[in-house]
Amino acid sequence: MITGILFGLLHGFEYPDWRPVALIATAGVFFGWRRYKTGSTVNSALMHAGFNLTQFVVLMAAKHANLLR
Repeated sequence: MITGILFGLLHGFEYPDWRPVALIATAGVFFGWRRYKTGSTVNSALMHAGFNLTQFVVLMAAKHANLLR
């Protein structure tokens, strides 16, 4: 849990609000848990990539639907 929280805090400078940081810290906890359970850093890195890809796809879909300017 500590590394997940640190993971979130390392991303904190990117966001003006605490909520995205809390989300990222929670994701970091899950990434760390997956690493612990599987013993695979690759598995955790793939989870991170999937997390980032999901956010990117949602952002592009919102932009395409003119929800963002």
